[in-house]
Amino acid sequence: MNEKDSLTTPSLTRARIGAALRAQRSPLNPRGDSQASVAAGLEAERLAAQLSAVAPGLALMLQLRARAFDDAAAAALDRGVRLIVSIGSGFDDRRAGACADPSRWEVDHRAILAAKGARSMVEQVVVDDLDSDAWSELHARGVPLARERTLFVVHNPTLWSSRPPLESFLPRFAVAATAGSEILLNLPDDENATGGALRVVAPVSAPGGSKALLELHRRCAAHGLEIAAAWGTGDLQRCYLGSSDLLVREFFVWIWKNEAPSGSARAVSMHDLLGHSPVSVGGAGGLTATTALAAAAGLTSMRQGRAAIRIERAPVQVVARPAREAWAHGVAAEACILLRRIAELLDQSRVPLLLLDISSTDVRRPEAHGRGGAPAVVRISEPQYSRQIVAPELTHVIARSASAWLSEGLAVWTQRRIAPGSCFPDDVQSGAVDEAVTRPRGLSLGEWLQRPVDLPMALRPVARRPGRSEYRRAASFVDFFMRSRGRRAFFQLFALSGQPGFLEAVAGVCRSVGWSSLDEMEAEWEASLRQRSG
Repeated sequence: MNEKDSLTTPSLTRARIGAALRAQRSPLNPRGDSQASVAAGLEAERLAAQLSAVAPGLALMLQLRARAFDDAAAAALDRGVRLIVSIGSGFDDRRAGACADPSRWEVDHRAILAAKGARSMVEQVVVDDLDSDAWSELHARGVPLARERTLFVVHNPTLWSSRPPLESFLPRFAVAATAGSEILLNLPDDENATGGALRVVAPVSAPGGSKALLELHRRCAAHGLEIAAAWGTGDLQRCYLGSSDLLVREFFVWIWKNEAPSGSARAVSMHDLLGHSPVSVGGAGGLTATTALAAAAGLTSMRQGRAAIRIERAPVQVVARPAREAWAHGVAAEACILLRRIAELLDQSRVPLLLLDISSTDVRRPEAHGRGGAPAVVRISEPQYSRQIVAPELTHVIARSASAWLSEGLAVWTQRRIAPGSCFPDDVQSGAVDEAVTRPRGLSLGEWLQRPVDLPMALRPVARRPGRSEYRRAASFVDFFMRSRGRRAFFQLFALSGQPGFLEAVAGVCRSVGWSSLDEMEAEWEASLRQRSG
């Protein structure tokens, strides 16, 4: 291997990892691509899995990019473009076809093209520098770029060049390409990507938010080229999947020379680029969540296309509006402290990973979700957020019973100790509510303990819907049990409540701590309520 060959090794590694990522299962690739993954190699497959864990949505982003580049190339040929030149595509060559295509050329490092070998049926151009060498080598091969309208599909130039994007290529394109030629490329959203904050940008229609994108816009203007539009990854995701919740973002930039594509308006759309309106692969209703984090809750800002930032402070990540970044850092620190204090109070040794979404400005009921091994997600609107509001939701993240009534009682009990202050159900003066708490109810304790946590509110009988007094009543039961029998016995009851056939098991817990039955435990609790109110 000569010196120039050795310089291409990182590019070959990136190409293999990219192939392994595109081979992963996703809404665009529901079965996965085991053949492509094997071709990428075991080491690349392992690294791809690690990258997916660190950056949820990365594989889907690469697959969206490949799909968009494919469709844009096909649409360009349909509207009169005669040549497609792909630069730096690595192993992303799904449209190469089964036979040689004289309209398609690919430019890449020699190590990548050597690894692909006969698998690529398009014309290959070997270069050592994709930016400065591409145009010269294409000219040397006799590619008629000055006579035929050409679409250059440029794959993430910031990865293969330390110089500003297309520093050498753009001047040659502006002078030597025939009128009506185009460039389509992707650039990272690199704004504030360091320092523990990952900036997530809303879809854009004009350059902004990325240093690479702003530099590209300046260079195009200097050479008389027009950036027709710049779209975010969220636009592509909505186009193909019906949602926009990716936490990993890129820009897609469409550049024209001298004239717009035939038949397209000056205000271009995704339809102009792709040539059709892609059918959502998510079914009639599309998808509402596709990344590991958003799958648990459908992040408000991502679903509504709003700009947001993500603040990371282990084990908590906070999603908030960019204008509230300083406040969000404080929320992240506070949530870390609360999460650990609640775990300690409840004798829980494990502190879960948490995503706290406070990016919405719409007042809504706080929600907590947690599924399997994915990070738990808590959603609280920005105007509502307070230590008192978030504490009960964090309690649900750490400890949740199959009995909704008992879970809510524990959440209220915990909030009163960890973050005391005005908060539902203690957001009104005591009096009538406390009288309702101590008054005997139509439902027995056993019936409340078995109320399932997942029963939709609309399906619950009116008499069973918990109000402010029932939340307080549930908290009073938790407090009674904790004071009289301790936390260890309580969490035995907590784990069993709401489960099928739980009454027999709960009766066993009662007997183990000195009550002959569930009825005796309830009678003692009711007596304590009357004594406290008297």
